[in-house]
Amino acid sequence: MKPIQTPYHNGSRAKVAIYAMYAFAVGYLVLSIAIFYAASLYNQYGSGGLMGMMTNLSKIKDVDRLVLMAGFTGLVFLLLNGVAFIIWFYRAYLNYEKLTQRAAHKPYMAILGWFIPFFNLWSPFDLARDMSAGYANVLRIFPDRYPAGKALPNLKSLTAWWWGIFLVGSVGGRWLTNGSSADTMDDVVIQTVLGGVITLIQAGGAIFAAYYIAKMNSVENAIFAIWQSGEFEEKRQEWWDRKQVGAKAKPSDKWYKKEEGGAVQTKSEDPFEAG
Repeated sequence: MKPIQTPYHNGSRAKVAIYAMYAFAVGYLVLSIAIFYAASLYNQYGSGGLMGMMTNLSKIKDVDRLVLMAGFTGLVFLLLNGVAFIIWFYRAYLNYEKLTQRAAHKPYMAILGWFIPFFNLWSPFDLARDMSAGYANVLRIFPDRYPAGKALPNLKSLTAWWWGIFLVGSVGGRWLTNGSSADTMDDVVIQTVLGGVITLIQAGGAIFAAYYIAKMNSVENAIFAIWQSGEFEEKRQEWWDRKQVGAKAKPSDKWYKKEEGGAVQTKSEDPFEAG
């Protein structure tokens, strides 16, 4: 039985990431207002046809600069927010790997997985789903160790919602930036409005991400407290001793479950053994 490596405190990184998400949400809410305002100006200045556009050409260029400035500001928010989140996410997955020794991926994928084209549409979610499933099963073994008076969050559903909202905002933003074209002023107005809608979705996604980080951090803190109390090692030793004498696991102690073909399969008889 491999000894558990000492996990790291991750609360301060979680707080920074949560504050960054709230700042991102507020910033993108302001940006969406600016973008909708720009769309109304485009509609106003382009309503007179070609002659109206020529008359208001300087004003249209001013609106172009407003949209460009909004896009640049949004990029800065995105980069700062992304750095804060990835720092927390990496440490969270590293702790998960240390505590459970059942991580399906190497911890460095919590960073690298965000930057590989197309692969990044799935990889971060796969890591988050793995971490959520593992931690949820730990807390089923220690059901009384989650903060008193608080219901254990549905980590599977929470992770799916977080990633779904993020994916809609991310893919929508990429399409608007790289895949769309505008041939007329009406097209410009429509695309600008769509840009405002996507910006609002991204702001909402940031708020939900802050909620996700807070819930995952509360679960991580509960697991950390179990490890500090020594109960984690005691449970692992109990499982190990049971395995050494050939005893079967108790049904209530099932650890890592995976549905295959409609039946629930147990990945390993020992929940603490590296698979």
